[in-house]
Amino acid sequence: MLRALKEQLKVMALDEDNKFHEVLRKRVGKRATGLFENRTKQFILLMPDVVERIHYYYGHLQKENSKTKKLGGYLLTYLYHPQDLIGEEWGLLGYLDDAYFAAVVFEKIIKEVTREDQLLVEPNKEFNESLRDLKVTARSVIPEQAKRIDEMIEEIIKGETGIFMSTFR
Repeated sequence: MLRALKEQLKVMALDEDNKFHEVLRKRVGKRATGLFENRTKQFILLMPDVVERIHYYYGHLQKENSKTKKLGGYLLTYLYHPQDLIGEEWGLLGYLDDAYFAAVVFEKIIKEVTREDQLLVEPNKEFNESLRDLKVTARSVIPEQAKRIDEMIEEIIKGETGIFMSTFR
């Protein structure tokens, strides 16, 4: 399933009709579009890999009742729900909020895994840093949605789901 999503995203990233370029240009302005376009596409294309890594790390978390581990179900719900903060009708850009959500969950799990097993994270240090840098770009493109996702995830960790549930109404 993740392979199919990755292939679909690659096809969409070709942007043969320049839809992504035009939508991004409206969001970040003419001058920033070139820089942001490649970085934003790269961030979205990494999403399936991020989800796969999250799944891998969940297997290494020691605590079954880990608050971070509970985020996995919410992440999958968010990814598969057609009506999230940015709908799929926006084309490739419609996956930017999904990629952002996955990146934030990934960062949370990396912090928890690092506390439990320092060596587990070291081989992926470069990937983690790259993802963190690309996440900054995403925040610039979708600042309101990114803020809401951050709040949503913090709320879920606390055991509340109000913001999450209101997203799909």
